[in-house]
Amino acid sequence: MAMKGKEKAAAGKAAGEIFRVAGPVVTATGLRPRMYDVQFVGEEQLLGEVIQVVGEKTVIQVYEDTSGVRPGEAVLDTGGPLVVELGPGLLGSIYDGIQRPLPVLQKVMGDFILRGVKSPGLTREKSWAFSPKVQPGQAVGPGDVVGTVQEAKNVQHRIMVPPNFRGGKVAQIREGTFKVDEVVAQLDNGEQVKMYQTWPVRRPAREGSAHAHHPARHGPAGPRLPLPDREGRDRRDPGRLWDRQVCRA
Repeated sequence: MAMKGKEKAAAGKAAGEIFRVAGPVVTATGLRPRMYDVQFVGEEQLLGEVIQVVGEKTVIQVYEDTSGVRPGEAVLDTGGPLVVELGPGLLGSIYDGIQRPLPVLQKVMGDFILRGVKSPGLTREKSWAFSPKVQPGQAVGPGDVVGTVQEAKNVQHRIMVPPNFRGGKVAQIREGTFKVDEVVAQLDNGEQVKMYQTWPVRRPAREGSAHAHHPARHGPAGPRLPLPDREGRDRRDPGRLWDRQVCRA
């Protein structure tokens, strides 16, 4: 079900206010967010993402039209990154760029998408037949399959223990028809497995990780090497040749 952003405001952890609006880029103050944390901007709670933190100012890329948004309006920090929902019902769905189901939005708003409207990526109304693959007392860990859902004739969706779980022994496992947000398995440490998971769209590179200093992903580009032509002979990068021609002009 689609809902207006104001109804979801309670999910945030901190609030600030708009300092400046420049098209889709909004600068806010009074926040202490992390990079890529999701922010709800303005009275209509437009969805945005932190792209830069400069001192006391937070720069936010808003993914909806910011017309009419003014300095002084509230900005809500959700404390979490932009995520997508993965689970039964994903196949065959049609989404916009932030995983809002277009058929659901059309039923609520018509052919033109209004701003500030939110809807879960996976429907909470449809039920799926869950078949358990583990027994009570069996030890499971992150990535282990606890059951399956036959999502389509030739597509079997595997329900797994989320990667951020500690793992443990299966205390309870259910069989039957459930919605994606219902618990199908519970571990002895209290962790509950549902039929869907949320995964961040991106994660900041950590210092010391394999990607933190990868030249193809971060920092300045590496040197350009000669490229072979069709006959196998080396030739200079045409980009550099074009740069020289522009400079001479």
